[in-house]
Amino acid sequence: MGLFSKMRKFGHKMSHKAHKFGHKLNKAVNKATSFVEKKALPFAEKVAKGVEKGIKYAEPLVGTLAPELLPELEAAKGLSKMARKGIHAGEKVVGKVRGAQAKAIQAAKTLEGHVASGAKAMVKGDIQSVRGAIAGARDTVEEVAKSNPLKRL
Repeated sequence: MGLFSKMRKFGHKMSHKAHKFGHKLNKAVNKATSFVEKKALPFAEKVAKGVEKGIKYAEPLVGTLAPELLPELEAAKGLSKMARKGIHAGEKVVGKVRGAQAKAIQAAKTLEGHVASGAKAMVKGDIQSVRGAIAGARDTVEEVAKSNPLKRL
């Protein structure tokens, strides 16, 4: 087996392992965002609505029987509103993660194409094409690093 064959085989194995890792990571992110989106956020929303409704009904009763507890009810209202704002922020984060995930998948496909073309060029012995593939891969990685939407959270 020649040197170029060994290099191509090594590149193929690395590409396959990177693809497999990306697939597993994508699946894990999908599961996490689906759980947060479909179960955790709706549950938190129901709890916050229930607390607000309970305070709404308890406020007149507490106002007549124990007016000294009204500041605590106001504080509970404030906490409930903060929870609702947090839920809204969580929904925004889920949307940003979904968008970032789509961009990451596209970048991975582009990077995979650069690696494949570089490997083919290496087997042919075309150094200029190998350099072009490396530059393209570097540009893709830099573009992903610059456009990371999770940095701004």
